[in-house]
Parts: sequence; C-alpha cells; structure tokens
Amino acid sequence: MDLVSLILYIFPAYVANSAPVLFGGGAPIDFKRHLPDGNRLLGNSKTLRGLGAGLAAGMFAGVLLAYLLPNMFLPFLSFRLKIWVAFLLASGTLFGDLLGSFIKRRMNLKPGEPFFLTDQLLFLVMALAFSSLVFIPSYSEIIYLFLLTFILHVLLNILAHRLNLKRVPW
Repeated sequence: MDLVSLILYIFPAYVANSAPVLFGGGAPIDFKRHLPDGNRLLGNSKTLRGLGAGLAAGMFAGVLLAYLLPNMFLPFLSFRLKIWVAFLLASGTLFGDLLGSFIKRRMNLKPGEPFFLTDQLLFLVMALAFSSLVFIPSYSEIIYLFLLTFILHVLLNILAHRLNLKRVPW
C-alpha cells in the first residue's frame, strides 16, 4: 500500500481518537464507580458523549473516504467492507483509549498523568487488532503507522493543549 493509502486507511482511527477531545464531556462512562483498589474504574475524562462522538466521527470519516476516495481508501475492498473497517478502527481506537485509562487507574496514576507509549500508541494497537478481522497491513506498514502515529500524537496533543482543548500536552 502506498503512503497516502496507508494514511487514509488509519484516518478513521485518528478521527475517532480526536473527536472526544472536541465533543466529549458530560456523564462519565464508569458512572463514578470505584473498584476494590479504591480508584475509579476509568475517571471523569472518559464520557458517554466522548465515546459516542468518537465512534460517530470515525464512522463518518470512513464513509466519506469510501465515498469520495474509493480508489485510494482500501481500493481492494467493497464499499460495505470499507465501512466495516472504519467501524472496527473507530471501535478499537476507543477501546484502546479506555483500556489505557483502566490500566492507569490500576497503577494509581491520576487522569491526565502521562504514561509513555500507552497514551500515544495503545489506541493504535487496538485499532489495528480490531480491523485485522477484515484487513491486516504488512509489517513494514505497521511499523510506519507506529512511527507516524507517535509523532502525530505528540505534536497534535501539544497543539490541542495550546488551543486550550486539553488540560495537559500529552
């Protein structure tokens, strides 16, 4: 897959990962429940509205790509499978983000505290795992996605922090 097609493939995951920052808020997913370790299950920053916004935005991005750029966005798949991949990428992204928060709470890290590589890449690991039901990139494509995602994640989080969209720059 060429570079542009690879970026288009992962784009629904990037959109799903970013949307909760812009459209989240409201009721927390864990409904403020605590586990026996005394920590919240996920924390206040993981909200129902953010989860819904992430899934909707990721799906919307996938539909747009499948409709507007059918020969560049997974051209070897049918329209229906492209939408299914977008759903899997968005779902995996959001699951990875929730899993990261769950792990951070178990480690007694507070919401917003950095957890190197987990904050930047766990969403990608889960997005790739979920979408592997339909499509598996090559090893070199996966390595490229990890490098690209890490760099973009760091840069875009710094930008979101400077724009007062995030409390912390990670």
